[in-house]
Amino acid sequence: MTRITFLTVLIAALTGCSPRPSSDELTAHFRENRSTFSMLATLACRVGNAQDEDVYHIGTGSQNEKAILALADTVDIDGINYRTVEGRCTLKMPVWYDEDGDTRMLISYRFNDPLQTQSNNIDQSHPESIDEFIEISQQQQMSENKLVTPLSKHWNYSVSYKKSV
Repeated sequence: MTRITFLTVLIAALTGCSPRPSSDELTAHFRENRSTFSMLATLACRVGNAQDEDVYHIGTGSQNEKAILALADTVDIDGINYRTVEGRCTLKMPVWYDEDGDTRMLISYRFNDPLQTQSNNIDQSHPESIDEFIEISQQQQMSENKLVTPLSKHWNYSVSYKKSV
């Protein structure tokens, strides 16, 4: 739990001042840098699989991890979280975080995400943009919602919206 809290604070410090990327920007950025994302997945999964834990935050502990984070920085990734789900490597790579009063939002690229096939919570619809997703979440007074947008067979980006009740 302490790792998650630390990671949230770290993400907020790194990304809180940057403008929120749009759906089009996230998609274009992924497509333009697809080979780098593939390399990150290969390297991060190798490091994560070598750990004795099902959940691992790739940090600056080893030279390999420092090199992976340096590569991640070239595509504006702020951190990499590894998790084993059903024996598979899954990765969450935050790119933007904002906390405004009682509302928190996190945007991440995800690899092998089990949510890839699940719909979001908005009446089984899929908003066209992040702005539309936020608007619908606010109009329906949702305390929590997630938008998952596929980018390829193994990649998506997700937008997590949480409002304290």
